[in-house]
Amino acid sequence: MAGVTGASFTTASAYIADVSPDATSRAKNFGIIGAAFGLGFVLGPALGALLSHWGIRAPFYAAAVLCLLNCIYGYFFLPESLPKENRRAFDWKRANPFGSLKFLTRHPQIGSLALCFSWFIWAPRPCRVTGTFSRSIAFTGPIKWWAFLWQS
Repeated sequence: MAGVTGASFTTASAYIADVSPDATSRAKNFGIIGAAFGLGFVLGPALGALLSHWGIRAPFYAAAVLCLLNCIYGYFFLPESLPKENRRAFDWKRANPFGSLKFLTRHPQIGSLALCFSWFIWAPRPCRVTGTFSRSIAFTGPIKWWAFLWQS
């Protein structure tokens, strides 16, 4: 689903990890995808500005078309990275998005950490423009906490 909805960086990283034969080529491939991500981060707003001359919604339509083309390419042309002997049958029980919450109930330490983390992310914050409180993600806080958790 992540690839279909446009979060293709994570999906592409997982695919690169699967198809890279050794650590050296994996590092090289991750460097290439990182450079491509950075290039898209720079060129994307410029392309959006150019497309906005045809209307305020044109950049969003273009992004949707690119995501659709990405999905079509991945589905029809990109070979599967998992060999047939390692695949397992689809099971609706494992496709449940709330299954991770069940995992957290079996491990209370991780569940408590996830609960505190979600409270931190969705805590009411004052809006500097309107002076009201909103429940939006504070981008600096979670990134710092995620970096801390990733390193420990």
